[in-house]
Amino acid sequence: MAVDPILLCPLPAAHEKRFAYTRPNGLVVEYACESLVDYLLCSGQVREPETRLPFSDGDLRRLDKQAKTLGLHKESVLFLCSHIYETHLSHVFFCVFGKNYNTSSFFLFINKINNIFYRLSFNFF
Repeated sequence: MAVDPILLCPLPAAHEKRFAYTRPNGLVVEYACESLVDYLLCSGQVREPETRLPFSDGDLRRLDKQAKTLGLHKESVLFLCSHIYETHLSHVFFCVFGKNYNTSSFFLFINKINNIFYRLSFNFF
């Protein structure tokens, strides 16, 4: 009998209530969809609970879709990921410039950062 790695109880019998995650080494791990969504939303981290590897946007999008199909009425884990990223960048902006950002200066800053990384990526390959 398969066990949910989060709750340590049997996985739901219905396979549509399970979320299959494939790790980079090819191992497939199944979670109860509801317990995984609750774990991610409560912890505020979008990492696989056992390995702490970050979930890809594709995995989070798939999890959101599955939760919606099951009628779980939970917040989006993909939105949580983007909110964490935005919060982190706003903190970086404050640390670099020593002031809170307004919308236009923040997005100007983000565009400059993205352009720098875009240019750097061509220098490495």
